[in-house]
Amino acid sequence: MGEPLLLRRLQDSLSCLYTDDPRLQHGRHDAHAFLVQLKTSNVRRQIKSTIQSQRDSPSTGNIRIAVGEEHAGSVYLSCLALLLQSKSTHERIFCAQSLNNRCRSIKLVESYDLESEDGIECGVARLVIAWEEIKRSRNQSQHQLSQEQSRALMKSWVERYSPMVIDRCSAFTAANTFNGAEILALMLQKNSTNLFAMIDSSEGDECEESIKGTMTLYTLAVGMYVSVCMDYVERERETHTAWLSSVLSDLGSAMSITALRMRYRPLKDKFSTPTAAPGCPSLVEMLVNAISTVKESAEEYYAHKNDQQRSDAGRAHHHAVTLCYSTVLRSLPETVLLLPGQDEPHRAPSVDRSCMRSASLELRSDEFGMKRVVELLMKYESNTENQHESAIRMLHCCESWAKYVSVPTDIVNLTIGNIGSNYFQIMNPCATREEERAREASLQYLVAIFDSAAHTLTTKDVLMAVLGAVKKSSSNGKKKTRSKSKKRADKVLGELVAAHHEEQGDTSDNIAGMELKARRNAACVAAALAFGISIEGGSIASDGFGLRPAITNEATTNHMISSTICSVGVSVLPHLLSEGIEEHWRTELIQVVLTTLQRLCGNT
Repeated sequence: MGEPLLLRRLQDSLSCLYTDDPRLQHGRHDAHAFLVQLKTSNVRRQIKSTIQSQRDSPSTGNIRIAVGEEHAGSVYLSCLALLLQSKSTHERIFCAQSLNNRCRSIKLVESYDLESEDGIECGVARLVIAWEEIKRSRNQSQHQLSQEQSRALMKSWVERYSPMVIDRCSAFTAANTFNGAEILALMLQKNSTNLFAMIDSSEGDECEESIKGTMTLYTLAVGMYVSVCMDYVERERETHTAWLSSVLSDLGSAMSITALRMRYRPLKDKFSTPTAAPGCPSLVEMLVNAISTVKESAEEYYAHKNDQQRSDAGRAHHHAVTLCYSTVLRSLPETVLLLPGQDEPHRAPSVDRSCMRSASLELRSDEFGMKRVVELLMKYESNTENQHESAIRMLHCCESWAKYVSVPTDIVNLTIGNIGSNYFQIMNPCATREEERAREASLQYLVAIFDSAAHTLTTKDVLMAVLGAVKKSSSNGKKKTRSKSKKRADKVLGELVAAHHEEQGDTSDNIAGMELKARRNAACVAAALAFGISIEGGSIASDGFGLRPAITNEATTNHMISSTICSVGVSVLPHLLSEGIEEHWRTELIQVVLTTLQRLCGNT
């Protein structure tokens, strides 16, 4: 079939922008314009809008497609093919950013635009018109006919475009140990039965969303896996450049938002909370299943290689799988949850707020939230040889969750009491680079727990985050505008609270109040564990435990230690002093914190 239609122009444009060759300077303006157009392209929406406007016009006869064939070519497929094989840092980063941008800002049926490879009229327009005909049959109460038509349409779509993904990625992929196209081919072949079963169990528009969403998760997961493997090889050959973190962040975000779109679909009433799509796994399980599918396909792929190739791939494979698991679980809260007390963030995806509300409630539950995530990570990291790297992944993931939800006490005991305490020893001149990184991860996780319980945080802030509402800051700074905006926000919040109370049978204020209290309690417990205070007995460990050396050792006044201890003072002390100190360990904690702060002030 050949390579993706847009691939060569994509490569040439990126090369033109990121080269020092003066002969290519003159083409930079056109290259930049093409890349901007590529990132924002949504041909299907243009065609749908054109068809609708022509049908609304009484003077229009036959439908004419106003989008030219020069816009043909799948943006998604071109970026995916380049990501799977590129050895260029800027190409990898741009492709990951473009895939993330499409998943966050465009509907599932529009972002996975494989039909564009067949051209505008033969591919995209034909599909749009077919769905319009199915919708007309449904509106005429011909439900059975529309069901048969939609299923037949999607079966033919899968039969046409699933092989196309494999062929066009393979056409561009050179032979190497980590052949993303071949792994993707194995994965799609193994799961083709599931795709057709999904078509038979879906209805109407949900059928296309389910199929395209599933294939999006599969392809992004393969892209993530291959990226980690290639980075591992570059590190082994000492040709490594810092690109992986950016790529993983974008791909993890794209997978998270795709899972959200598949699991929750908006309702007509914007104040109603959508329920999960029938038969759809939880958000956490959906992401984990995608990585597990890649893992199984990759292992089957390596099984047909010779002994040397299997040996070369072994460690990279295990490293890639564990890192992919932790990446998607870390990206999930960062993508679909809102920070309490924060103004409307620029990073908020273009998703119905009611769907984000459903995700917020799901990820705050014990069954589908942080407890489940830690349980899965402990399982996946159990066979890891490098325990320091395993601890770093665990702590970074927990840090991400701690910023958005309250950390359960048993998770605090596990991560701070068992894992983090191993890296709190301040003075250790023999520490390796990995131990230093693990210590930094431990302290960053601590600060995240303390910041999530800041004394300025109110029940209303938590309530708005739980219900997926956002505070919109005024851009012009006028007092009247801010007042009107605040009144509108309060009105919307009140309607959300009332709707939630009617649906769930519990007051949202009570839920938010309980979460705020849980955040404060988690911060106090984390501080006690970090300073070596026994919660059961109220006793204090030796001065060499945890952050205790900061009291007696003048050499501990570095920026990271000082900021961590200041976070304890700012976040924990107000709660301890305002809520009473009936328990002995709380009294000891106050004394230790005050003594530590006094010591740090004395050293400065």
